[in-house]
Formats: sequence, C-alpha cells, structure tokens
Amino acid sequence: MDQDVLQMLADKTAWESTEMEEAKEEDKAADSVQASEDTGEDGGLAGKKRDIVRRAENTARKNKTQEGRTVMEELLKEWQELPALDDEAETELRGKLEKARDDYNERQALRDAGAAAKQELVEKAKELSGSEEFKQTAQELKALMDSWKMAGSAGPDRDEILWKQFNDARQVFYDRRKAFFEEMDSKRASSRTLKSEIIQEASAILENPGNWKQAGERMNALFDRWKAAGSAGRDYDEDLWQQYTKIRSEFKTRRQAFFNEMDAKRQEAMKIKTRLIEEAGAIAGGGDISAAAAQQMKELDAQWKQAGSAGKEHDEDLWQQYRAVTDSFWNTRRAVSEQKHSEWQAKQDDWKQRMNTALSRKQKQISDLQEQIHKLKERTGGSFDIDKIERFTGYINEKEEAIRGLKRDIQDIRTKLESAGARS
Repeated sequence: MDQDVLQMLADKTAWESTEMEEAKEEDKAADSVQASEDTGEDGGLAGKKRDIVRRAENTARKNKTQEGRTVMEELLKEWQELPALDDEAETELRGKLEKARDDYNERQALRDAGAAAKQELVEKAKELSGSEEFKQTAQELKALMDSWKMAGSAGPDRDEILWKQFNDARQVFYDRRKAFFEEMDSKRASSRTLKSEIIQEASAILENPGNWKQAGERMNALFDRWKAAGSAGRDYDEDLWQQYTKIRSEFKTRRQAFFNEMDAKRQEAMKIKTRLIEEAGAIAGGGDISAAAAQQMKELDAQWKQAGSAGKEHDEDLWQQYRAVTDSFWNTRRAVSEQKHSEWQAKQDDWKQRMNTALSRKQKQISDLQEQIHKLKERTGGSFDIDKIERFTGYINEKEEAIRGLKRDIQDIRTKLESAGARS
C-alpha cells in the first residue's frame, strides 16, 4: 500500500480514537447525573421542571451537533410556559437549567472554534494540493495534520464533512506527487536506456572512426542527445557519465594524435613543395630546355604529386607558384620547339618544291625522249640503209636507256616525297 495512504489512515484513526475517548467520558458523566437524579421521584410541576433540567443537561453533555441549540431553545420555552415553583426550588432548578444552557453554548463555541480552525486548515490544504514543491509541501501538509489533531472537535455533523474535505485535498496532492514520481521513474528508466545506447554508439565510433572530422561531428551530436536525455537517477547517473566521458576522452586523445600526425605531414609536404618550387625555378631560369631538363621537370612533377597536401590554406598558393615556374619552362621549350619545327617545315617545303620541280623536269625529259624516239623510228621506217638503221637504232636504245634511268629517278623522288609526307 502507498506510504501516503498508510499515513493518512493512521492520522484518521488517531483522530477518531480521540473523539471516541472524549465521547465515552461525557457519556459516563451524563449517566452519573441521570443515576443521581433518578434516585428521587418527584411528580407534578417540580417533576416536570426537573425533567426539563435533566434533558437540558443531557443535551449539554451529549448533543454535539448544531441542532442542539434548537433543542435547548425548545426546553427553555417549555420551562417558561410552566408556572414557577417556590423561590428556593425555582432558583435551584432555574440555575441548573441556565448552567446546562451555558455549558452547551460554551462547548458549542469550542466546536465552532474547532470548525473554524479546521475549515482554515481545509483551505490551506486545498491551496497546497496543486503545489509542485513536493518535498516542502509534504512537510507543510504534515504540519497541517498536526494542527488538525490539536484543533478539537467541530461536532460529529461537521467533523466528518471537514475531514473528508481536508483528506480529499491532501489526497489530491499525494496522488499528484505519486504520479509525478512515477513519471520521473519512467523518464529516468528511459534516460538510462538512451544513455546506454549513446555509450554503445560512442564506443562503436571510437573503434572505427573512419573520417575523423565526420566522427567528431557524430560524437558532438551524441553529446547533444546525452544532454537532452535528462537524469537517469542518482544511482545510475555517475556510473553512466564515467563510462561515457572515458570514451569521449579516449576519442579526443586519438583524434588529436591523428590531427597532430596530419599537421606534421602537411608541414613536411610544405617543405617538399617549397623545395620543388625552388628547383623548378632554377631549371626554368637556367635556360636549359633540353630533353634532360624536361626529364628533370617531369621528375619534379612526380615528386609534387607524392608530396601530399600542405593544407587547404597553403595548397592553392603553392600550386600557383609551382605552376608559374613550370609553365615558364614548358612554354619556353614549346616556343623553341615550334620555332625549330617551323624552320624544319620551311626546309621541308623547299625540298618538296625542288623534288616536285625535278620530278616535273624528268617527266618532261621522258616525254621529249619518247618524242625523239618516235621521230627516229619514223625516219628509219622506209629506209634500207643498213648503216643508217644501225646508227638510228643505237640512238633509240640510248634514249630508251635514258628514259629508264629517268623513271628510276622519278620513282626514287616519289618514294622520298611519300616518306617525307608520312613523317610530317
């Protein structure tokens, strides 16, 4: 059973026990008066008046309700309607009646005061029922309960009503406090689960960070989740935090070591690239654009690629410096090469022109020789002069041999021109 409920039942039992004890004492006193008065019998007017006094005294002792006032007023009215007794008897009974009335009024005044005090306690309990300060308010409600016990009875007709109001107000608070702490327990359990998951995720990142920059961003995101997770309870918070901070500390140590190594590599890369810029500048400024110098430049390019990054803030500037000196070398070499090629091309064009001219000339010579052979053959065609025929035949053979020589020359020229065309 809930501790608050047990406390409230104990408070109510203690209050009811006190009320019962008071009632028992009053009943004993009333029975004693009744017994003493019943020992003597008196009829007539005196008996009626003594009966009124007895009922008034019983009302004063036993009637704890507000309706007792009405009963007392009716008894006084009934007394006044009866004739008076002799002075001594009338005075004695009248005194007892008034005393019973005064006793009732005095007790009722105490009950009214108790009712007022308890009503005030009820209002205070109602005000506290919505409090969020659970520890402090619980102490205040306990103090109110102590005050309730000291307030005295308001009478059975009002005590039960006021107690219910007072107890209901307290119960509202205790129910809210119970719900609050149950919710807190649930939140702490969720926080424990979440923080355990965060620890597992952080451990996985530590074991396999991959890209350290991205890993750092993931660890920061986990820390944001940790802060938003809330408390896991005093019994768990410290242990979970120690586990988590140990992982974070190890991660920071490893990441710093990685970045320190990267910084060292960048500084080394900067030294290498600065040296390569100087060496390239020396080659470019030396005027040597030979194949050996070009090979040196290519080797510098290979070293540049192998040097790695000098850092984003330096890479571009270093590259521009390096490219400026290497471009200067290659542009100069290209210009010289183009100049040489241009000169060679001019020579080639002149040679081709001369070859084509020679080719045309030789072709013309062949054509002339062929024409001469044709005429010689015409001149010997109808001749029977052996000497002439032999002489002209010799001329023709010589010219035909010359033609064959010219054709060989033409073929040789064409072969050279084709070879030169293929090279160009």
